[in-house]
Amino acid sequence: MFDLGDFRILFKLGYVECGQKEDYGYLIPTFQDLGLYANESKDDNGVVYRSTHNGYDNPFHSSISSVYFRVHNRGTEYFPFPHVHLIASPAKIIQGHNVFGSDNIELGWLMMLKLLSDKKPHIFDMLDILGTSINAIDINYSVDYGNEHIGGQIINFLSNVSDGQVRATRNINSETCYWNKSSKIDGKQVNFGQLVERKAYRKYSELLNYVKKIQQMNLPKDVIQNIVKINTGSKLLDYAKNKLRWEAKIKAKYLKNQYGTNLVADIIQIQKEYKRAGKSLTIELFDYAFKRIFKAIGDNKMIIKDYETIKIKLVDKGLKAREVNEAVKMYGLFVYFGWHEVKTMYSKAVFYRYLKILTSVISKAQLQNLNSEYDGNVIPMMNFVELNFDNQYPDWYKEPTLDSLGLTDFANRIYENKPILRVV
Repeated sequence: MFDLGDFRILFKLGYVECGQKEDYGYLIPTFQDLGLYANESKDDNGVVYRSTHNGYDNPFHSSISSVYFRVHNRGTEYFPFPHVHLIASPAKIIQGHNVFGSDNIELGWLMMLKLLSDKKPHIFDMLDILGTSINAIDINYSVDYGNEHIGGQIINFLSNVSDGQVRATRNINSETCYWNKSSKIDGKQVNFGQLVERKAYRKYSELLNYVKKIQQMNLPKDVIQNIVKINTGSKLLDYAKNKLRWEAKIKAKYLKNQYGTNLVADIIQIQKEYKRAGKSLTIELFDYAFKRIFKAIGDNKMIIKDYETIKIKLVDKGLKAREVNEAVKMYGLFVYFGWHEVKTMYSKAVFYRYLKILTSVISKAQLQNLNSEYDGNVIPMMNFVELNFDNQYPDWYKEPTLDSLGLTDFANRIYENKPILRVV
């Protein structure tokens, strides 16, 4: 699905003037003219410019979603023309959640534009809409892993998968694994993901965290209530359970290298051409992002470890956290190394101390046979990379269209105008 759009929309030439010392443009209307608040900043050359406060901490919103919005009134070396920066999840704008949704980039882009037009009509009229460029787009697909108890183990396994420069860079609380995310090496910020960033995560956990985050955001009470109601619906939660989400952030540089453009109008036309040819642009982008990761996974298998059940049983006995953690650690060692080898890893007193704790919830005979039992209790990791692209939403989902969303007339008005300036 097309999960997130990160777009930069140029101001029309009539609202811009060029600087004397740089080739960067300046926006003629003031922030006060635009109804925005602003603060002063300095660039690397000490030149003072102003940027709006409207950002992640103060988004505009629909009744079921929020949108990042920022006006850049001055061009920079990175993007030399005044523009609006717009980031949102089209799926959330359309249906209030992004557990599943459409692959249609045009549909998502137009839905974002329509909301911008409704909320900021005076600014919208100043924009060269068909000059919109893609900063990044998120494409994701999911696979069912069948048992919520092994979700954390899958993420931990994936955090050790890499191939050359494509490497795991972060693993947070067994919920998400990142590859080629910007990180610090030897104290220096290094951006591995100049073309694409990748991550895999447990969608159910991410959904619950999203609900918590929304409840803390500075949004109207009724908007928060609407979003929470949608994202905690029993049908949606049931569908999200046991879903491993693979997500690729495709950046402008890759689009320009591969397709010769990152203008959204061009990418939309390419997607339409692919569809007529029986192909999928979003699947092609997704395949590029993950093919090396999936190849590295190959025929590897993951031993299923019942850590969660053992830990819950020990906690229920009222044991101290340290005792629980050490006992669970010993259980894991039994799984991988077997009874006799684990006995050599501990002093006699320590071994029998934690063995006594473990045998309060699992028999000694089971522990002695864990290593041999687990020879057959494994999961081929290929199960989680063989995605069914034709089965990415429930049978009760109906994919939206321009007509069903009331966007047909709006789209016609957008396409009546040709782009005035191309900044890519």
